[in-house]
Amino acid sequence: MKEIWKASKKPSDWASQNTSGILPIWWTLWLISNFLGQAILRLSMRAEELNELINLNIITQISDILDIPLALVLLAIVNSIHNMQKGHLESANIQINSDRATLLPDRD
Repeated sequence: MKEIWKASKKPSDWASQNTSGILPIWWTLWLISNFLGQAILRLSMRAEELNELINLNIITQISDILDIPLALVLLAIVNSIHNMQKGHLESANIQINSDRATLLPDRD
């Protein structure tokens, strides 16, 4: 994700680019979400008593609630990357059209 961000920011010099502070937030939420998912899987395989099922339910609800900000952060990242790439494409198209206008005379 870091490399995608950097390459989207400045493709010609992507290695020296900085990343956004939102990427570590996404990475942390993603790791926590996956950790909770693994815990839910393991607990669900052995939960038999009411007490265990209640604990499983609580952990599942925490995981589901955590997935909301995770999805919102990921959406922000994807939108930012899209906008950066779109800006580079528009700049390239402007340059191509400018070059084309310079090379091709008007046929009026």
